[in-house]
Amino acid sequence: MARYEFVFYAQVDSIMDSEIEGFGSTIYYYNLDSAYFTQTGYHPKLKDIEIIKGKLKEQLVDGTLVMGGNSWSMCSRTFKVGERLLIFGNRGGNERISTTICDPIWVFQSHEEYLLKKEEMQKATQRKFLGISLG
Repeated sequence: MARYEFVFYAQVDSIMDSEIEGFGSTIYYYNLDSAYFTQTGYHPKLKDIEIIKGKLKEQLVDGTLVMGGNSWSMCSRTFKVGERLLIFGNRGGNERISTTICDPIWVFQSHEEYLLKKEEMQKATQRKFLGISLG
């Protein structure tokens, strides 16, 4: 977690690709059905955000966050509307939070599943601080 500036949990509310500068000149725009980008894309608008690490509040607008910062490359990660995610990311070139396919992102089927994993992580962290082996 140390190599990431931001770690947070959120749900994908919508996809904002068509509103991002440069989208109309990408290969994705020309080769895919335009309806694809209403459900799946590279710039998600996130809601229900729980910040675990990083100063994220400055980037929230009305409680939501639009991720970006990628250059429409093969390393860019796609997001799907409705996904619940634990996101590990850094600040991209345009100061937006970004992540790649090489960065960990955990997908949860429900908010309850996330809460169980969060509790498990908290217990593991507590054990580490107490000097108890996790193995």
